[in-house]
Amino acid sequence: MPLTAFSRSLDPHRPLAGHAAPSIATPNPVFGPSLEPNAGRRPEPHPTSRQVLHDLNNQLMIVVGLADLCLETLPEGSAERQHLEMMVKAGGNAVQIVNAESRRLREQAQGR
Repeated sequence: MPLTAFSRSLDPHRPLAGHAAPSIATPNPVFGPSLEPNAGRRPEPHPTSRQVLHDLNNQLMIVVGLADLCLETLPEGSAERQHLEMMVKAGGNAVQIVNAESRRLREQAQGR
């Protein structure tokens, strides 16, 4: 299947194989207003670096988690699976970078 056909199959309103369709009454946590930074919290004029890293980590978890779920539906060795495997690996590397920076900021705040 060409990548464009595969990406069209990732319609947010179409359930993944083996997963129930989201309720229409429930906001979609991936594509809904929750993508706004600090969703559900009082807006701050200047978010701290730790808040930005926290929000970035949350979004990375969504991307990596959904890509990981999609991997389960693809045959071994397919081009689409290889693309998703690269995406999961890159997302995991990004999570490690975010975690390292969060750790550095925490240690800096503690005076280490």
